[in-house]
Amino acid sequence: MSKRSKKAYATTIIHGEDGPTAVFVAGNCEGRREKLSVRQSIKHGINSVKNVCWKIRRSIAERIIMRKRPAPHTMDELQQYIVKKYVGRYSFTEVDKNSGEAAEEYRDMRASFIIQYAPELLSSAGSGDCVPQLKSTSQEDILEYIRLNKERMVRAASVPLEKFDIDYHKYVYNDMYKTDKTDANNCSLGRNKRSLGSMDIIIEKKYGYIGGGASGSKKFIKKYNRILRDIHMYYGVTTEDIETKSQRYRELVNSML
Repeated sequence: MSKRSKKAYATTIIHGEDGPTAVFVAGNCEGRREKLSVRQSIKHGINSVKNVCWKIRRSIAERIIMRKRPAPHTMDELQQYIVKKYVGRYSFTEVDKNSGEAAEEYRDMRASFIIQYAPELLSSAGSGDCVPQLKSTSQEDILEYIRLNKERMVRAASVPLEKFDIDYHKYVYNDMYKTDKTDANNCSLGRNKRSLGSMDIIIEKKYGYIGGGASGSKKFIKKYNRILRDIHMYYGVTTEDIETKSQRYRELVNSML
């Protein structure tokens, strides 16, 4: 009977839109807990408090959902809501999915959705699609795992549109400016305009995806989070979503955190 290895590893895989982009492996080779420094102990205590606060916030969000029970809407209704409220009132603009950054995002999302929802389309020449597995934590196996996943994304991207397509829409807002009273170059009053940031909302109507991103000041990011939360609340949840804690329900909870 072989002895059980005392080595313990924790593997974290960070996935990008074109497959895994990084794999982190942490472990204690000696199988024993190392003594923490004072700084590490303080950091551990802070993280523990943050974790408790996060659980409390999540519990509050779930109680709010139970109380309000936001009525569910279809993705078509959600799109109309976005167009009416955010395109009409807040100057968001829908971008062409075939141009610029949106074209790349559309291509990567379609490939990702093929892998998630229709992996059978990846089969070729009678051979089935094999989901890559991380064999070990060696550098060689990690690099091979990343390579296989990228190849899988390339195969997914080559699937013809007539076999699989998505209903992708992206709305962008980046025209929010603030006028500085002082010109940094000559220290005189001027009209030096500074962008507060940019944000975008992305929806995919066939599979019910809601997402986006933002960059800029902390205040601007908070504004984006409020908008995304409002969109998720309008999309709503059914009683079944609440009872089963479906993906739709979990995404609504996360948007409120």
